[in-house]
Amino acid sequence: MTTYAFPTAASGFLPYPSGYQFGQRSNTMLHTSPLSGNIQTIELPGARWCVSIVYTNLIEPNIGILEAFLAQLRGQANRVTLFDIVKPMPTGTMQGTMTVNGSITAGATTCTVTAAGQTAKTLLRGDKLNIGGELKVIVADATSDGSGNIALTVEPPFRGTIVNGASVVWNQPTALFLPQAPEWKRTGAQGNWSSYTFDFVETFA
Repeated sequence: MTTYAFPTAASGFLPYPSGYQFGQRSNTMLHTSPLSGNIQTIELPGARWCVSIVYTNLIEPNIGILEAFLAQLRGQANRVTLFDIVKPMPTGTMQGTMTVNGSITAGATTCTVTAAGQTAKTLLRGDKLNIGGELKVIVADATSDGSGNIALTVEPPFRGTIVNGASVVWNQPTALFLPQAPEWKRTGAQGNWSSYTFDFVETFA
């Protein structure tokens, strides 16, 4: 299995998509009582990020770049790293080299991140970080203290234990995805234009 980076505009390849969705699929089960109609919900671990991308009216060389990438995925045999291309970095002001301060337990939704010299810097609701290999969205505004520590509340819950000192990526934080279908197709049009629609869902290493 090989992992490829999606050839985004930010990496100097394809233009921004014509249509784009970046969201999350929660892992829940519903049971509706046939007698009372009451609904019970069971939340299970394993919420996943999902991405839908649409390109319309691509021409060469972009057609070749995209089709070469899709062919390399070999259906669902290989993997792709993707970040939220509409919001590739936080709106908040905290940057620099970040690491996890203190270990994080599986199932947790809080953690502390530290960055040397980043005093009174912010991370805001909706900002995304890759924390120890897991992509998270911040759900409460936070400000770093005088030591560069910032206490965060994030979603979805951590799948596994994250060790103290694990790396934190704020610039183009990615998750690992695979195509939701094992095939891709080109839709052709007059003028040598081509259109594509494909979906990816997060997969866990």
